[in-house]
Amino acid sequence: MQEITNVIFASLLKKYKKISINGIGTFSILIKQASNKKGRKFISPASKINFSKVLSNDFLLENILKKENIFSEENIPEIVSNYVSKIKNEIEKNGQYEFEGIGNLYLDKNKSYTLKDITNSFFYGMPNFSVSIESKKQKNIKPEKVTTKKKIKIPLYVWIIILFLLAGVSSYILFPDEIKNAYNKVLVSFSKSKKSTQATEPKVDTAITQTPIQENIEDTIKETKDTTAISADTLPTQINKKENKEFFVIAGSYTNSADANEACKRLVKKGYPNAVVLTPTLENRFRVAYDGFPDKESALDFLNKTKIKENQSDIWLLKQKNN
Repeated sequence: MQEITNVIFASLLKKYKKISINGIGTFSILIKQASNKKGRKFISPASKINFSKVLSNDFLLENILKKENIFSEENIPEIVSNYVSKIKNEIEKNGQYEFEGIGNLYLDKNKSYTLKDITNSFFYGMPNFSVSIESKKQKNIKPEKVTTKKKIKIPLYVWIIILFLLAGVSSYILFPDEIKNAYNKVLVSFSKSKKSTQATEPKVDTAITQTPIQENIEDTIKETKDTTAISADTLPTQINKKENKEFFVIAGSYTNSADANEACKRLVKKGYPNAVVLTPTLENRFRVAYDGFPDKESALDFLNKTKIKENQSDIWLLKQKNN
């Protein structure tokens, strides 16, 4: 004779979520959804077995067995009756009946059936866990503007000249004799006009013009001597005064001028020709700058690019009039 086992009952309960047994009560599964607290603590989904004395006609064990076609329909009432008798006899004998994977059914003090379900019954295999949020600072990098090349526009008069030359070449190919004759006539008329202009030009006395030429030459020699007399040290300071640089991108700060000058030379060798040692301030610090700029926007743009290029985060901006 076929019978209902605990494995069959547990599989049917998991499938239909509720089963009522005449003379015993109703078993049902309550599903707890997964949740999280403040995005850190994760509570996994779980299921709990609930038991009630109230029967549900829609989920009677006999009706469910008829749907599943596990047993022959005429034997189902007898099979269910035997299963109920088995449960009650086990409770009377041992005080409880164990549903494998579900829990233990027993009689309480009021002689009513009570289920002590197994913790994490039908567990989903996901433990609870908590995580700590890590934040990582990223450098504020300004995207470089991509400059597109503008199309070169050819003026109208250039096209006219090209068309004129093409017309001349094509006419020379088609009518070579006529073009040669016209060209010879132009040369003859041009040579005649040149001779007439040479005949009318007055003669200039060379003795009179010699003195001013020599004086001009001497003046130019003096001017070149004066320009070479300017020292190379004073030239950068003159340029800086004209540009009125107030914003400097600082590479380092030193307590003495010797260290500052060495650092400045190293920057020049690395490809910063405008590196400069700033005039000491009240703190008596010699600051070495990559470059100076007349406006803040240009200085900040250079600072960000230099930070990326040199991979240095301690480069900073100083506003100071370098006299």
